[in-house]
Amino acid sequence: EPEIRTYPNPASDHIVIEINDASAARVQATLFNSVGTPVLSKVIDSGPYMFCLPERIKPGVYLLKVASNGKGLIRKFLICGY
Repeated sequence: EPEIRTYPNPASDHIVIEINDASAARVQATLFNSVGTPVLSKVIDSGPYMFCLPERIKPGVYLLKVASNGKGLIRKFLICGY
């Protein structure tokens, strides 16, 4: 099972995703708003990655889905805005 850390929470302008899994070369990270609409999606490499949030993002509760090799996890984030 890959070790995935995400922080800070609450977030303002970025979320850091740390993936420690040598078998997960490419990872899909998608941020969803409270009604399930994707607001940001990136394919990232394993290791630390800074997921920069757009300035237009509204404060609220968001879900971050990180998926690789057919497995995934979802983390809840509070985004406070800039």
